[in-house]
Amino acid sequence: MHKILVTRPLEDYQRTADNLFKLGFAAIHAPMMVFKLKAFIKPDISQYSALIFTSANGIRAIEKADCFSEIIKLPCYVVGAQTAEMAKKVGFKIFAKGAGDVNSLCDVIINDYRQRGMSAALLHVSGLHKAGNLSRILKEAAIDVGSIHAYEMLEEGFIAEDIQRAFMGDDIKAILLYSPRSAKIFVKNIKKLGLLQNISEIPTYCLSNNIAELLRKSYLKHIYFVEQPNEAALLNLLHKQLN
Repeated sequence: MHKILVTRPLEDYQRTADNLFKLGFAAIHAPMMVFKLKAFIKPDISQYSALIFTSANGIRAIEKADCFSEIIKLPCYVVGAQTAEMAKKVGFKIFAKGAGDVNSLCDVIINDYRQRGMSAALLHVSGLHKAGNLSRILKEAAIDVGSIHAYEMLEEGFIAEDIQRAFMGDDIKAILLYSPRSAKIFVKNIKKLGLLQNISEIPTYCLSNNIAELLRKSYLKHIYFVEQPNEAALLNLLHKQLN
């Protein structure tokens, strides 16, 4: 059974591992970031008409907040299918969802916001590090966006010794990368360990072209990406090429 390296945080790993197993692969885990809750000032939800979640981590964080019983009263917009699944699980009403990226999410928000005749601001529940230009895009469409940083993804500067041995022994048949930031951390850690040559021939599968472009500068030779930024498309590509 081919071993696939999954670089996702712990909170998302098992889902990916299960999906890989269904396709006949064995997942091994080397997270590049660690989820950490952050304290934030309780928002006045009367100022907002809906929430925005650009990651399932935002839902994980807000579910643990003291103000969750109030925030759950607001409907939400979600970036994609996985985030929608978690939002439904904890009880949020979903107005609309994107196709897995910030640009598609902004498109559906703008359309839905106008159709509903909404006027109050939206509240973006995010991490400390934000990807994309959500606030700017929505502001250009005359939609105000407030934000709370409910969590932080801390950089993981360590790759376990068993993973290092797997790289040196050619045991890993593919690498999965899910964000530009995690890709940068991955390359940084690999260079620090002097393993860049060991991984240069391993097929690397990226959730977006932005990630792929970043990796091309790091001398990796077999880089693939999907047009639709969702895990189902990514694993389908992996399955097709490795089988």
